[in-house]
Amino acid sequence: MRRFYALVVLALVALAPKAIAGGDTYGDEGYGRTYVNYGEAVVNWSKGSDVNKDLFPFSKSVALGYLSTSRLIGVLPIYVEYGINAQYTFGDKTSTLLGVTTNYQANMLAVNIPLHLSLNLSFGGVGIVPYAGINLRGNILGEQVTEIKLGKTTTTEELRLFDDSEAEGAAGDKAWERFQAGLSYGVALNLGRCSVGVGVVTDLMPLVDYGEDNSATALYKTLSIGYAF
Repeated sequence: MRRFYALVVLALVALAPKAIAGGDTYGDEGYGRTYVNYGEAVVNWSKGSDVNKDLFPFSKSVALGYLSTSRLIGVLPIYVEYGINAQYTFGDKTSTLLGVTTNYQANMLAVNIPLHLSLNLSFGGVGIVPYAGINLRGNILGEQVTEIKLGKTTTTEELRLFDDSEAEGAAGDKAWERFQAGLSYGVALNLGRCSVGVGVVTDLMPLVDYGEDNSATALYKTLSIGYAF
């Protein structure tokens, strides 16, 4: 995988002079883009990963957002990208042991603010746009549900992940962190007003911090489609 990324970088460097000479697909003033993305969500635990992955089985995410671009340097196709998106992360897992069926569900709702630098390499009106930057995320809501079924009897327990109060169902002193900062990078393909891209967002701050070196960070790998105006 590292060799693949290295080859991609070398190819971009080799093609950059021709691409820059050919102009860019953003235009002089940049543009705004609405987009939706969908992909894999992974919560990486430092301890007890098997147990915690069962309890909090996050696996997918979907987001709807807006991104604005502004040219940074007049003669070069280098841009600043900034925007906002609403992201829903979810997952579930079911297991059966000795006649007892246990279903774990987890979901989170968050707002992300991406801030990137991008380079628009244009080839005959088709733009290849690698980007990298930071991502700020604020977690609004989060819930974990455990459902245990034995015969005709079902019991359900709910846990509000970001609620640090002492109320019933709140995580209390085990509440997850509401703010994360991380790295964001990827590449988009601009075809006229439409775009398709792949990206990665990885946390630099813990999503969960239980102390004693027991913490977790989130990683998102996404595929996005967008429309510029």
